[in-house]
Amino acid sequence: MMDANAKPKALQWARPVFLVGALLLLAGALVYRGIVPLEPTVIWTIVLMVPGGGLILFGLTITAAGRVLAAAQAVPEEDRPTWDDEDEETK
Repeated sequence: MMDANAKPKALQWARPVFLVGALLLLAGALVYRGIVPLEPTVIWTIVLMVPGGGLILFGLTITAAGRVLAAAQAVPEEDRPTWDDEDEETK
């Protein structure tokens, strides 16, 4: 069983993924504004910004999932809802 104070694995990956996505977006913005001269500019901007945006969204998703997991694990076991495996409506 997991320690109550330990972070879930999902939350350990959220910050680095978010950081990489933000750096890719920054690099794409620098190429688009012409501060970093890479040719063809439009292709390099797309190649940098699309994965950057995707990684930011992925990092936010990981953060949300990790927080939900941590909140669910914080509920004492006797307070958790019980699940009935047998479906009585189909009988």
